[in-house]
Amino acid sequence: MAIRNFMKCNSRAALFVAFSCAIFSGDTKSGQPQEEKANQISELASRAKPPTPAILAAFDRYEIVGMSAAHGNKDLDDLILQLLRDPNFLTKVDDVVVECGNSLYQPVLDRYIAGESVSLTEARAVWRNTTQPMCSVSGFYEMVFPLIRRINMKGPPARSCECWRAIRP
Repeated sequence: MAIRNFMKCNSRAALFVAFSCAIFSGDTKSGQPQEEKANQISELASRAKPPTPAILAAFDRYEIVGMSAAHGNKDLDDLILQLLRDPNFLTKVDDVVVECGNSLYQPVLDRYIAGESVSLTEARAVWRNTTQPMCSVSGFYEMVFPLIRRINMKGPPARSCECWRAIRP
């Protein structure tokens, strides 16, 4: 994607934390017995791969990989945080695009994520002063941005991850 507001044009890969996910649920009206549906779900689950390596492997085929924003789903929040903490994350991902955040504060976010002298209090304006009410009360973003900052500060400068907000002011 070549839109500067979202990511740099020369980025190798980006993780979008913003699209919807599919939910597998049983249809009680189809006439299929619940036991048969349960067996199908078990069979699918037995073939499932662990999510973190599977998501990271997607970057071998695609430049952009999307994940659902959890909107209060702790399990999905935990999965995204686990993915960010994976040692292979920085070898695959250059940019993270989030649906929350005010573009007026992109320079503050850039400096904060890069590890420059920006306090968390100052950085909070990115996701708290926004038109998206869910963002301002989300504990998830309170964890994501500091985590990306710590990852960048530990890794080699040539392999840092940038963060972009996909919401206009």
